[in-house]
Amino acid sequence: MGPSILIVDDVPSARKVMVNLLKRLGYTELTEAPNGEVALTLTQTKPFDAIISDWHMPKMDGLEFLAKLREREGPSKEAPFLVVTSSGERDDVVTAIKSGVTDYISKPFTMGVLQGKIESMLKRN
Repeated sequence: MGPSILIVDDVPSARKVMVNLLKRLGYTELTEAPNGEVALTLTQTKPFDAIISDWHMPKMDGLEFLAKLREREGPSKEAPFLVVTSSGERDDVVTAIKSGVTDYISKPFTMGVLQGKIESMLKRN
């Protein structure tokens, strides 16, 4: 059994692309959530080895989700957190880092870049 990864994105097709990329990289323990609220509920009961979350989502964005995840006790409280966004602006990168993300990836990205980020996060965990 490999590492357990939570994928959070409000766009079903984006989640599907991420799941397919991760499966091609050999990851099989994948859970999906359509927004930060659902993801937060999942993290309270299930341990995840890594979390990949879109930044901009309705209901609860990725950085709000991260903040609430770190505040609450739960098996995934300290899981490495990769935020994904279509913005590559320097200020956004700084905001993400200051918010406590483990790493940051801008869309579009290659499978190789995703693989490097995931492997690096899992080594830290």
